[in-house]
Amino acid sequence: MTRTLTLACLMGLALGGCKKYDENESFLHLRTPEARLAGSWTSQEVTASDSTVVWTDFFSPDNLQMTATFDKGGSVVFQQESKEFEGLWDFNDDKSVLHIRSLTSPQDSDAVALDLYWEILGLEGDRLEAAHFREYNGETISDQAFFLRFEKQD
Repeated sequence: MTRTLTLACLMGLALGGCKKYDENESFLHLRTPEARLAGSWTSQEVTASDSTVVWTDFFSPDNLQMTATFDKGGSVVFQQESKEFEGLWDFNDDKSVLHIRSLTSPQDSDAVALDLYWEILGLEGDRLEAAHFREYNGETISDQAFFLRFEKQD
């Protein structure tokens, strides 16, 4: 009986730990996606998904190197050379989409607040992969479509 109960508990933990973007590095996660995201990340790759992409101040060919620092309280800071963008973040219900909202640059008094939606493709150890996409829930939210890969610094 004890052996059966132990086996059932282990199977429940294993199945409960699976998320949409889990990969082979870890079958069972003891940390939530929020805890895994918290910290500083440096971009390793930012590429346009198609040739119709319009580059902006936030995503531009000259500013592909960026650092993103997500804190557990839900705030985020992006740094690109001399520019800094601050905002808030949270996941959707199934943790597959990261919403970065109210993103503005304190150095720009006329700045428009950006809302970004990233589909999380991978969030394992020191690796974050995401696709910045154009539509969310049928609404066009951006003219950009990018693939992003970050490496955790802490």
